[in-house]
Amino acid sequence: MSEVNHRFANFVSRHPLWTATGIVALGAAGGFSVAVVADGKLSEVMLTASTTLIFVAFIGGVVKLLLDDIQRRRERRNEQSRFVAALLADLKSVYDRVERCRILVAAHRSALTYGNEMRELVDSAVQLRNVVRALDSGTSDISDPWLSRIRMCVKSMEEYLRQLLDEFTTHYKRIADRERICEAALAARIREEAASLDPAMAIPENSAWLEIVALPKLKEFREVDSRQGPGIICADRCERAPFDYWWSFVRPLDLASWILRAELRGLRGGRWPNTPEDLLQVLFRLECERA
Repeated sequence: MSEVNHRFANFVSRHPLWTATGIVALGAAGGFSVAVVADGKLSEVMLTASTTLIFVAFIGGVVKLLLDDIQRRRERRNEQSRFVAALLADLKSVYDRVERCRILVAAHRSALTYGNEMRELVDSAVQLRNVVRALDSGTSDISDPWLSRIRMCVKSMEEYLRQLLDEFTTHYKRIADRERICEAALAARIREEAASLDPAMAIPENSAWLEIVALPKLKEFREVDSRQGPGIICADRCERAPFDYWWSFVRPLDLASWILRAELRGLRGGRWPNTPEDLLQVLFRLECERA
């Protein structure tokens, strides 16, 4: 008996609408049956009650279905809003980490800082890969054209970091070995001249930093603020933009962030804004690169 009760309770929990329909149907059938066999006032009352039961149940069921649908849509929008907000937070986290690396490498002028900060960029590259994986998972409700554009932006950012990290992987060991030699030479010079306390003591040249300065991709990365501004890409023909921090990382980040913020605005009931002209230029460049 307990097994039967368990199965019935399981059916009710899985199919509440069918259960309610069955109860209403049984009640209405019983009422109509009584109305048929009864006479006079009782027949009229049972007929009215059964008819009322059917209409109330029908209207109540329709209202419940509509309310459930509204609730599901609201939950879906909330879930999508959280998804988009998380993507925005990931992109901001990557940008903050990359900017920190750029500033500290230029300020500290040491192979140690260069090594530590480049290792931080590995985490940024992994985070960008996770963003692409989230976009590819099929759980996003972002429309396909805009989803493809976000993906292009993130892949451009990832490729830029990969080039920096490839350069780091190729040259860092030699640079780190040279810095250890420079540090040992400096320590020896300090010991030799410690007794004289000569303020004009010559400090050996940091040849390790000179090698770091010569790295072409890192040089562009460090000196991005010294530019007069980004170049302009002609909108009437496809031409390759410079592969640099501005065009390959910062501006794709701006475009991806703008799309995600516009999506978030739409989810909250706002209108999708017009794409700014400068971001259309970035989009044009990325589509040219993909073609």
